[in-house]
Amino acid sequence: MILTLFLLLTILVLILSVLFYHVSAVSIVQKKHQIKFLTDIESRYSIHDCAWISEAVIERKVITVQCESAVMGIRILHFDEKGTVMAGLDLDQVHYPMAKEAFKALTGIPDFTITLSFYHDDSVYWIQSGTTEWLMSMQDFKILWKVEKQ
Repeated sequence: MILTLFLLLTILVLILSVLFYHVSAVSIVQKKHQIKFLTDIESRYSIHDCAWISEAVIERKVITVQCESAVMGIRILHFDEKGTVMAGLDLDQVHYPMAKEAFKALTGIPDFTITLSFYHDDSVYWIQSGTTEWLMSMQDFKILWKVEKQ
């Protein structure tokens, strides 16, 4: 009985170890991908102090970062996966508090994460709660798109 319990416990520990290792490895690979991408675009476009905001596949893969430039100051930039600039916006165009309040009023959902992305040639708020994602217009705070992820 004790031997069986010990074997089950050992198997459980092994399974949990493998799962933890896999999650850690995926996280490390993602972080390396982000660092490489940021380094590449900083050298290509003469920008610096870039910080990762989001990576989303909506119509196509869009990587959104915040960078600083001597000419343009701090900007939000949307890139495709090859590092080509698709669009940019100034920080004063981003209104997270107003977007959060508008989203709560529209959906009644109190807990969510909000970031930026790019959809139909325009910057949008990308909102996630549980298994549901929304895109919300930055101009009039209307929901443009909603999807349930399985």
